[in-house]
Amino acid sequence: MDHAPSLEPTFALLRQEADRSTPGARAILAKLADVFLAQALRDVLVEAQRAGLLPGEPSGDVPIAHAIELIRNAPARRWTLAGLAHEVGMSRTAFATRFRASVGDSPMRHLATVRLGVAAGYLRTTKLSINAVARRAGYDSDASLSTAFKREFGMSPGAYREQRSPLTATPEAAAGVAALPPGT
Repeated sequence: MDHAPSLEPTFALLRQEADRSTPGARAILAKLADVFLAQALRDVLVEAQRAGLLPGEPSGDVPIAHAIELIRNAPARRWTLAGLAHEVGMSRTAFATRFRASVGDSPMRHLATVRLGVAAGYLRTTKLSINAVARRAGYDSDASLSTAFKREFGMSPGAYREQRSPLTATPEAAAGVAALPPGT
């Protein structure tokens, strides 16, 4: 199946939920359907960006759009500013300047944002160790992921997983149902 690497945790959760009939499984499958719909809409928007149909989007700048695609398709790759610039056929300075003007962030900050999003997805949807999540997201260690994660989300990856993970949620929470106080 051809899909974005960031969706792999969602596919893993889908397979896991489809294989069992536990309380809340239907609710989780319904929520996963929402994720896939959002991904399909995002894919349409990305294609519109690439075609230059959305005003003010970086896709009108082909090398920058290509760099964004490279980052999103391989966030764990050991990207450097020089490496990205080389991939899109530009000097480092010109690339960094055009990237910031088009995207609003530096190329390396954008890379960090994508990596943290990938890590957050794995933390929410898998039981992989923090070290395995770090490696899949492009960090050298769980310590480097933890530092970046705390800076961005204000909590450790483990705390984020505990608060956000549908794998540890109650069936009511997984279904999006607020728990009612006893006797209500």
